[in-house]
Amino acid sequence: MNEQVKPLPFDAERVRADFPILDQEVNGHPLVYLDNAATTQKPRTVIQALVDYYEQDNSNVHRGAHALADRATQKFEAARVKVAEFINAPEARQVIWTRGTTEGINLVASSWGRTNFKAGDRVLVSAMEHHSNIGPGRWWRPRRAPRLRRFRSMWMACWISPRCRTCLMSA
Repeated sequence: MNEQVKPLPFDAERVRADFPILDQEVNGHPLVYLDNAATTQKPRTVIQALVDYYEQDNSNVHRGAHALADRATQKFEAARVKVAEFINAPEARQVIWTRGTTEGINLVASSWGRTNFKAGDRVLVSAMEHHSNIGPGRWWRPRRAPRLRRFRSMWMACWISPRCRTCLMSA
């Protein structure tokens, strides 16, 4: 049985209503924020979760021997389990937290990349990539330096070859 699920229509006003910061005007126009590579605006549910944390559970995770630390740690680990289920990770312990995309890319570059890249390997990078996707590849020079190859359109991704170890693209 192959039932097609119809996508719900996208309601931009409903989505905007979830983000309190977008309630303001700038230069006489509703605020439109597109600099998500630097800072992503937060919906009300995230803001409220932060308020709840600071008002009820503010403590170091995995470092205290008291009720607040215990509650903070339980919620922290519960979030890891939810994310693991959402991304279909085999185990929750495979989910790691970083402070942002750049730190995550740098972590992968410094751990997986240093172990797996060899001189002459290639990394494909789209022409639209943020510098945080390009910088880590330069760390390995000259020992394990993969060559960064930029491509301007998806058809150029045909450069993938046995020497191409990974491809970095923003969605």
